[in-house]
Amino acid sequence: MDPLAPLVIASEPGFGIATLGPTVILVWRARPTLSGVRAVREVMTRMSGLHEDGIALLVVLERHAALPDAPVREAMIGAVRSLGHKLLAMVALHEHTGFAAAAVRSVVVGLALVTRALPLSVASTEIEACTRLSAELSRRGHPTTSGPLLAALRGLRASTPSDF
Repeated sequence: MDPLAPLVIASEPGFGIATLGPTVILVWRARPTLSGVRAVREVMTRMSGLHEDGIALLVVLERHAALPDAPVREAMIGAVRSLGHKLLAMVALHEHTGFAAAAVRSVVVGLALVTRALPLSVASTEIEACTRLSAELSRRGHPTTSGPLLAALRGLRASTPSDF
């Protein structure tokens, strides 16, 4: 298998997960769920075993996706906390505007506080998210360009069904 080819792990109504090299790509099309967070945690755990130098996480919260409720946020924090030592970088892409955008940023800041050493940023476009993540991976000794990340992200989004 081509290590640069994206691998779609899950594609269900509401969310999808893919991997590309050491990067886990997650797309939420609906409100994040506990079962979705468990699936992501499982993929991240498996990927961290395959990539001993660490993994990266690209999370997309689409504009129709509601913010996670408290139990889901706690599960997200638990996943990041348990694997934080293996995370090289995380970029959250949100397509919300106004108050929802501020709320998404606050959730991301909460994750950043939990993982103090993790380079974490928020982006508002696909290109910005993939550029930031590829730059951080390259800075940490994993040379990559944004093109393959962008193609993998768009492929996952195209294969992830909506439930609205």
